[in-house]
Amino acid sequence: MHANKTNRSKFSITNVATVVSVLALHGAATWSLANMEVSNIPEIEKEKPKPIEIILTEIPEEQPPEVVELNAEPEPVVEPEPEPVVEPEPEPEPVVEPEPEPAVEPEPEPVVEPEPEPVVEPEPEPVIEPEPEPVVEPEPEPVVEPEPEPIPKPETITVEESTTIIQQRQIELDKQRQIELDKQRQIELDKQRQAELDRQRQAELDRQRQAELDRQRQAELDRQRQAELDRQRQAELDRQRQAELDRQRQAELDRQRQAELDRQKAASNTPVSISAGRANASWRNKPQPEFPQRALRNARPGDKFTVTLRMEVDKQGSITNVSIASSSGNSIIDNDAVKTFKRGRFNPFMENGVAVVGIVTLPVTYEVPLR
Repeated sequence: MHANKTNRSKFSITNVATVVSVLALHGAATWSLANMEVSNIPEIEKEKPKPIEIILTEIPEEQPPEVVELNAEPEPVVEPEPEPVVEPEPEPEPVVEPEPEPAVEPEPEPVVEPEPEPVVEPEPEPVIEPEPEPVVEPEPEPVVEPEPEPIPKPETITVEESTTIIQQRQIELDKQRQIELDKQRQIELDKQRQAELDRQRQAELDRQRQAELDRQRQAELDRQRQAELDRQRQAELDRQRQAELDRQRQAELDRQRQAELDRQKAASNTPVSISAGRANASWRNKPQPEFPQRALRNARPGDKFTVTLRMEVDKQGSITNVSIASSSGNSIIDNDAVKTFKRGRFNPFMENGVAVVGIVTLPVTYEVPLR
């Protein structure tokens, strides 16, 4: 058991020493490689990394909406230099060779042969054909090729800078998108407010139109009612006028009938009953009755005796007959009343301007004088 523990400790110490020695060798090799002269080592051309071309376009700055005010200044956008446009080389123009002009042969002159004499035909002169002029081909103009413009080297941007630019562009785009969204929301809100205002205005106009229609209808109803009232009033006035006219006509007819009756009565001497208190029953000579002495024997002072007389009066007002309509209970007083009033006289009784015969009923009171 003790031997196993000793072996294990030795084994662990050996392992540690081995690891340390290996690390020391690696460190020495690394230090020697770092301090070596590298002048004799051929330089290996490394392939240069291609620069990252980032084309930044300038986004037009939009006007913020009136409601939202943004005070943040936009970050400057780096504009890349435009890429050179490579113009294609112009093709040389083809040289057109002029065609040779054709030689024109002159026509022979016609010869007139006389009939009588034989004419010796002359030999035709040889026609000399002109030699064609040599065609000088124009030398083609030398095409001057434009010198290619120097291609500017693109600005090399590191990955960190490009990342920063992309982030800035993304932030700017997000800002612009947010501004656009806010603007669209504001436009939508303005549209909704305008639609609500238009709806309210239209409702107000409809209400005013309805009120105007109601007012016109009410005015028409009032006018019709007033016209009906006026018609009824006019009908009532016409009815009253007609009734008044009818009453006047009836009164006139009654008056005419009464006048005719009075005229007939006056013509026929038919007596008319007249009350003693009427205005037309006025006395011309009124009798003054006195209590008869013969009646004092059986009477006491202050006693009253009333006898009612019926008197017939002619057209001249004279009393033609007196009779007793109601006795006083004392014959002496009754007879004295008849004799006294028979001597009286009335003014003529007039009916509608005509003197008539009348009958007057008159109560007469006798009072016993005090002794």
